[in-house]
Amino acid sequence: SEITDGNHDYVTIKYDGETGAQIWVSRYDHADLNDAPSDVKVDAAGDVFVTGASRDPDTQNDGATIKYDGDTGAQIWLARYDQDGFDDTGGRLAVDSAGDLFVAGWSADGPWANMVAPANFVTRKYDGVTGTLLLVERYDHADSDGPNAIALDDAGNVVVAGDSYDIETDNSVYLTLKYALDSDDDGVPDSGDNCPLVANPEQANNDGDSEGDACDVDDDNDGVDDILDEC
Repeated sequence: SEITDGNHDYVTIKYDGETGAQIWVSRYDHADLNDAPSDVKVDAAGDVFVTGASRDPDTQNDGATIKYDGDTGAQIWLARYDQDGFDDTGGRLAVDSAGDLFVAGWSADGPWANMVAPANFVTRKYDGVTGTLLLVERYDHADSDGPNAIALDDAGNVVVAGDSYDIETDNSVYLTLKYALDSDDDGVPDSGDNCPLVANPEQANNDGDSEGDACDVDDDNDGVDDILDEC
């Protein structure tokens, strides 16, 4: 990060892989306060995601995540995450095969006490195209929980790992979580859901293709969209 007005900013730079020449540089500053990036990832199209912690005068630190155009460095979208005005971070990133983004960071559910933030694991999924927040999973184990790694398995499930600190025992333990994502909250994990973004717990699929009736525009596969189909 680079210092502006005595505070740090996100600075993201793309270099030519062969020559090392700078191709573009993009900076992010929020409210002339501290912005500290923590991870960067590139999707299959070559666009760039950056996340970290970004200070706000009203909501303390927020998890700020940005997508940049990989060719020009232009900002495509910005998403800031805040939980009830307490400290939140970006943390670590993973990109799935559809280009959607997962962010694992910590998020406090109250003020700091005894120099410890009452932090929880918070795992977020964003639409890679629009930056829309698709889901949030929070996990609270002990007094302070903080993830430091995230990965996706071949089925699209999310694995998050970090540590959990207990003030009373002054003891930290390793903590690993695996989420079977269910974006439409219909009780069927995304990995096996024939309409992962449209609730369809029955998984009805009239024509037996890869899309369930709830999201298939031609659910009898006769070449006529359902909205125009008389039968």
